Amino acid sequence: MPALSAAQRMAAAHERQRQALEAPGIRLMTVLARRMVVDAIKALRSGQSVYPAVQRFARLMEPIFRGAMTAAHLQGRIDAVTTASAALARRARKAIALYSEFGPYEKAVEALKARQQLTSTQLSEIEKLYGDTALRVTRNLGRSIEKKCQTAAAEIVAKGMHVNEATARMRQAFKSAGVLPQVVVQGQTRPAIFLLETLARTQVQIAYGAGRWNANQDPAIQEILWGYEYSAVMDERTRPAHAALDGLRAPKDDAIWGKIFPPSGWNCRCSTLNIYHGDAEAQTDMKGVDDKKIADATAGGWDYNPGEVFNDGLAEKAIVPEIIRKMLREK
Repeated sequence: MPALSAAQRMAAAHERQRQALEAPGIRLMTVLARRMVVDAIKALRSGQSVYPAVQRFARLMEPIFRGAMTAAHLQGRIDAVTTASAALARRARKAIALYSEFGPYEKAVEALKARQQLTSTQLSEIEKLYGDTALRVTRNLGRSIEKKCQTAAAEIVAKGMHVNEATARMRQAFKSAGVLPQVVVQGQTRPAIFLLETLARTQVQIAYGAGRWNANQDPAIQEILWGYEYSAVMDERTRPAHAALDGLRAPKDDAIWGKIFPPSGWNCRCSTLNIYHGDAEAQTDMKGVDDKKIADATAGGWDYNPGEVFNDGLAEKAIVPEIIRKMLREK
């Protein structure tokens, strides 16, 4: 196996960081999804509505998504500074708290807040950035599940299914909705929570990218930052349209970063790598990318920069600690 390039190693580090951020949320979502299915099936067998169980599940998702995006934004900020200075190379602590203000992310959020010397007011402003998004995601999640359940319920009534048959049909509805914690495939029990995983991964990726972009706007980093390189994972799961952007390099103020700063789609694993003045890579290489390739890569409404949408306003406050600012200037 050929050795990984520095760019590939950095992109892989970003991917590991995002996976670490996704994990506690997905674990808790799986637990709550299991409870929802149990409660819904119990209600069905008692001749009651399954919708209260679905609605309760959706409400419990909101603090998880809000916490995940807040933590990812903060981690993205730290990682942006880390690439500019080894002084912040420590890893964030993992969180295991459950039902709290930030769901399973409360300890991570507090640790990341302390590392960046943020005030409670500044943290609150970042949290607010993602409040509406978390609410919208959970509402859509609830509606998607309810729609599948409605279809199943109508079929159960129309066919006059007995209890066991009706239970199996409702479980199938949860499976097709992507929220069934356990299914048996070839004798093995596996989760079928693809919807929850997709939502968690994509929202974390959006907030992580936004955090990195925002941190890079700090004057101390702007002074040494030349631009970015687009990095796709380049494995069998990489979309061809995203692979076409791999290796693209452009200055930080190039308009292209307003359209292709990752993520570039649902479950997108692409990233950007910081390029600094003086680096050998600090030269434009558009890789033959034109408007059509950009449109193909960002199809479905992904032609935007998450950092511009979720602007935390901290760049103007020079939030990078002074000791790091001094190191950056010396670098």
